[in-house]
Amino acid sequence: MTLSMTHRYLFVLLRLIQDMYRARKSRTIHALSAADERGWVASRIGVIFRRSIEMSSGIYLAMLSRGYHGDIIVLERFRTTAVDHIWLAAVITLGAVLVAVERGLLR
Repeated sequence: MTLSMTHRYLFVLLRLIQDMYRARKSRTIHALSAADERGWVASRIGVIFRRSIEMSSGIYLAMLSRGYHGDIIVLERFRTTAVDHIWLAAVITLGAVLVAVERGLLR
């Protein structure tokens, strides 16, 4: 659950960075010095850090308001069956055969 949320909001933050860069590029008439560029990048890092903190606290508060208490509720407990074991054995066997054919061990 944590990884899926991280994946989603990583792209949200990347979109934010793209939008900031595009806004800066559209308002710039001439090239700036390297020192000015570094200053702008440093200030944007601070802005993104602040927005990510605000976003994470807002998301957490939204989750709390919807009844989240830190536990993941699973409706059905996952159990492996004989079909799962047969499928796993078939996939491993097929993979071993393909590797052997690629290396020239089977003709």
